[in-house]
Amino acid sequence: QLLGHKSTHPLRSPALSPSRAPWALRQPRIQEFAGGRVSALGAKKQEDPQKLKAPRPEDDPVRTFYPDADRVIAIGDVHGDAFALDASLLLAEVMDSKGDWIGGETIVVQMGDILDRGPDEADCISRLLDLKYQAQAAGGDVISLLGNHEIMNADLDFRYVEPLGWLGWDEHSGDSSISKAPGWDKIPQFMKNRIESLSLGEGNLALALAQMPVVITVGPSVFVHGGLVPEVVLYGLPKLNAETARWLKGEEDQKPSMLEHYRFHRLPASEEMSPVWHRDFGKLDGCDPDILAIADASMRLLGVKRMIIGHTPQVEGINYVSTADGREVWRVDTGMSAGIIEGKIECLEITKNPKTGAERVRVLGTEGKLPAEARCLAQQAAKASWASPPERVSGGSAADEGTKGAEGPEVTRGAKRTKGTRVEEEASSVKGAGGVRGAKRADAAEGAGVSSSSQGVKEPVRVRV
Repeated sequence: QLLGHKSTHPLRSPALSPSRAPWALRQPRIQEFAGGRVSALGAKKQEDPQKLKAPRPEDDPVRTFYPDADRVIAIGDVHGDAFALDASLLLAEVMDSKGDWIGGETIVVQMGDILDRGPDEADCISRLLDLKYQAQAAGGDVISLLGNHEIMNADLDFRYVEPLGWLGWDEHSGDSSISKAPGWDKIPQFMKNRIESLSLGEGNLALALAQMPVVITVGPSVFVHGGLVPEVVLYGLPKLNAETARWLKGEEDQKPSMLEHYRFHRLPASEEMSPVWHRDFGKLDGCDPDILAIADASMRLLGVKRMIIGHTPQVEGINYVSTADGREVWRVDTGMSAGIIEGKIECLEITKNPKTGAERVRVLGTEGKLPAEARCLAQQAAKASWASPPERVSGGSAADEGTKGAEGPEVTRGAKRTKGTRVEEEASSVKGAGGVRGAKRADAAEGAGVSSSSQGVKEPVRVRV
């Protein structure tokens, strides 16, 4: 039953949550996004005229530069946690409780690392693709960046796949070029669907990833998963995005060298050059002037005033550091996935006054809407915690009503410690049958106006980062 995708396992039961319907039922979305170049593999074609079809890949090169928008939302690493993704979208008020787009012309940028470490990878990709079609029809967009874990999966590196992550993909046809490779018959049957979906130029997932950029700019902000050093900017961001897309579409045999994970020792402060692997800008003590000078140089070359990154979990939530010239590096990966550290569910909001052009940056979370100054790392260095009082939400939406006056969930965690740029955390203390994650889900769902009963209950997955 598991191999045939007919499992009644509670984590995969369609009756538990609409987002957990079998992946094959949502397959037309992937095929449209991939350009319709893959056979249906038994899935029924979606013919709803209200849904916007993405252009074919060969007619739509991956876009790098976007004009400024009145509202931009940045969501950190998801890592296969559908609850964390849905809660972030609800808090950002771009999705309603039915899963429909309500963000108008808002641009949502998901910072990469959708894959690995969690069981809901297929659900998360499906959600983002569904919203992308709806957002584009309304004048907005949902842009998912490539993270290091998407690149690892395209390289068939499955070290961080959670056991349930092997389920929910297409039923393999056995006709792909990868299925003809030596030793294919020795691969366990339950692994073949995921592997074939990542066959470069053939698999639906690989073709969907080919539509995702490595780095983009939206007005005065640049978005990248790990970090951007001047060498990559000078190499050419459109060139890097195009080369990556051609590799994932099977048009190039060689992966772009800029995506390789290697140490670049020529730089005095930054040893990693790859934009999907770089970690120096995300360090918890990220005020090193040499490191900030490198970030500032990249932003000056692009003519932007802020860089938004994910990749490195920030245990205290979204924050930023400023360079000597006043440019900002925002770190938005809160480790919110159950497969990381179950960090705060937050997102970054950048709004622009259409009349004056003035920008406002805020952190949206279950605690309310915090001004940027409350999360400046340099200003908070001398304080024990984020001490600025939140700007409370007022309004008529479900998210507003739920977060007004809320204190936010309290989570008791074990000892935290840092080792280099990696975050290690002892297991969270568990309270009751649902544990800490169950309590957090109930609080966040209540704050977003959604019944937690529809989300289901998952046992926490403990993974050290």
